[in-house]
Amino acid sequence: MARQIGIDLGSANTLIYLKDNGIILSSPTVIALDKNTGKDLCYGSQAKKMLGKTPKYIRVSKPVREGVIADMDDTTLFITRLLEKTELISFFSRPDAYVCVPTKCTEVERRAVQTAIYEAGTRNVSLVQEPLAAAVGAGLKVLSAKGRMIVDIGEGTTEVAVISLGDIVVSRSQKIAGSNLDSAIMNYLYNERRIEVGELTAERLKVKVGVANPLINRGEAQVVGRNLKTGMAISSTVTSREVHYAIKPALASIVHQIRQTLEATPPELTSDVCNNGIVLSGGGALLPGLADYVSAELGVKVLLAPKPLESVCIGIGKMLESEGELNKILYKEYQ
Repeated sequence: MARQIGIDLGSANTLIYLKDNGIILSSPTVIALDKNTGKDLCYGSQAKKMLGKTPKYIRVSKPVREGVIADMDDTTLFITRLLEKTELISFFSRPDAYVCVPTKCTEVERRAVQTAIYEAGTRNVSLVQEPLAAAVGAGLKVLSAKGRMIVDIGEGTTEVAVISLGDIVVSRSQKIAGSNLDSAIMNYLYNERRIEVGELTAERLKVKVGVANPLINRGEAQVVGRNLKTGMAISSTVTSREVHYAIKPALASIVHQIRQTLEATPPELTSDVCNNGIVLSGGGALLPGLADYVSAELGVKVLLAPKPLESVCIGIGKMLESEGELNKILYKEYQ
């Protein structure tokens, strides 16, 4: 029998789960290519370090943006390299792949995912809705008749879903997520400090001193960028309060999306969500104070998934490993 793998194809990171082996690979979704030859030079962490630093003949690509494929060829090549590294494809064997996609992606976007993963060397490609996998990976009892809400904040999209009886009842998906927080920091420094910084610098600043709750003080960090007045390099100190001020509008948009989902949820399920709480997953959920911030804004208990970064991939794995109802739900979703 062909081996079965689950793929969490994210805008920031891609994870691969091999049935009976667990998560076997996690890599930044970045690949570097030679413009002259079209050949790939490196991928993953090595390629990510090149962002904004390459000579003209090297192109660094982030082939998945806002949760969907932005470049088909680059995505195929990237997944091919991952499968080769894990030795999952050979002349005699190709795995069956199960890939998560956002709930609101179009048929064209879904077909693009299937085509890219298939051409990378898999035998069959099936799709599952990302919030459902995230809920399973977060440990929620998705098969029960009680409503549970999952908020998966990734790099490119934020998925909000209410789940009951093994399926999604109400869902919302918006393209405001982790990358928007980085952009907000870049814009703040540009407008308020007249300093231009790159994407990686903004991300490091968010990780080091970023907070969702203004009452949390994570100190300050030095940032080096280009002075827009002189064109020269300049070093400046940025506080966690400033970072909160910069990202607050994006956080408010995420909270608004959650509120809209709750308003569209049937009353009985809304009651369950209020009693059980909201669960946050995804890399964006790791922002310090986010759970408290969302809870204060909505008046509902908010919890953090045990492993936010891996929730989606763990969820696919649990479905693959299960011999009961979870596996049946997975099969139904893929069809």
